[in-house]
Amino acid sequence: MAIKIGQKRFWILLNPLRPKSLAIIHFGDISVYPPAFNLIRYFSASKKYSRILVSSRSRFDQKLNNVSYWNSVSFEHVIRVLRLPGYIYFYVKAFCCLVFNRPSHVIYYESLSYPPVYFYQRLMHLFKRKIHIYCHYHEYTAPEDYEKGMALDRFSHRLEVRSYSVFSWISHTNAYRKALFLENHTEVNPAINFIFPNYPPRSWKQYVATNLPAKAQQALRIVYLGSLDIVSMYTPEICNWVIKQNGAAMLDIYSHQFDSSTERYFCELNSAHINLKRAIDYDRLPETLVHYDVGVILYKGLTKNYIYNAPNKYFEYAACGLDVWYPREMTGMKSYRQTIHKPTVLELDFNNLPENLLQIAKAEREFVPTVHPEAEDVFDHLLKYIDSRD
Repeated sequence: MAIKIGQKRFWILLNPLRPKSLAIIHFGDISVYPPAFNLIRYFSASKKYSRILVSSRSRFDQKLNNVSYWNSVSFEHVIRVLRLPGYIYFYVKAFCCLVFNRPSHVIYYESLSYPPVYFYQRLMHLFKRKIHIYCHYHEYTAPEDYEKGMALDRFSHRLEVRSYSVFSWISHTNAYRKALFLENHTEVNPAINFIFPNYPPRSWKQYVATNLPAKAQQALRIVYLGSLDIVSMYTPEICNWVIKQNGAAMLDIYSHQFDSSTERYFCELNSAHINLKRAIDYDRLPETLVHYDVGVILYKGLTKNYIYNAPNKYFEYAACGLDVWYPREMTGMKSYRQTIHKPTVLELDFNNLPENLLQIAKAEREFVPTVHPEAEDVFDHLLKYIDSRD
């Protein structure tokens, strides 16, 4: 094919797209996004795809079958003024990886990952080659949040809006977020929108089934996983409650991300019953969580993203047999509420926690394991869908 630019003719020779080839573009650090690396592992184990390309900035360095891993750039120690060149470097490298490998299917996560996919799709369109694009949103971003956010996020999302008509798949973590997205984007075909929840892998259920310890009558053991702060979460409220129990309850927090004010709060708290710990490797979570009684969710629901959210940690707690406490502001959790048997899922007013909450938590109830689908069930659906596109 010849492309004429001014008086010059440039001959571009491209080989056909590689069949049964798939790329995953994930701008964020995959090591702190379990749903993404669970999917990568799933495709690694699949025999259907001869080549899988993963392009991301990440500390995720596992050796996986059929995965050509292209690590890009880490932003952990990059000062703000140098971040734009880092973004550009990521986009250029991801685009070059796509062109070099010529996958026929591309999965990307979040708007910020989309620019290299957009330019790859446009290039392949020039050569009349069809690229199947699959988008997944870890979070829901309202139009006003895009406007208040980074300029690069707004630019990336505008490219998405221009391109939704050629997408093969758009997925969201729950029905609420899907409905909000379609309300914001009435031009998008609802038939290509799917619910793609963040369930733990099957191995968790297998581990818990044979390793769930008996719950001893001792201090109530409470755990929190994930990013932490003292402004948008009920962190001080749960800590104050634990302290008031005078040793009858203890709280362990495993976090990979918290700001200086949060760290200072815990230093000043200096409680023997509250421990702020380093995040645990995802694969070790089941063997850690089974030793706790209650898992807490602390979001105040200051944005629609958190109001209409059933977070990963809920499914992780539930898979390991823990009771779950969540704030009443979280509409996305209400369908999971149950108090008849253990593990219970309690909706609480964290501004006014019940005086008898400790007694409620320690009350004897029949244990009936929580049954949710497994990550592989969701991934099977995606794989069948991708197969149907070939």
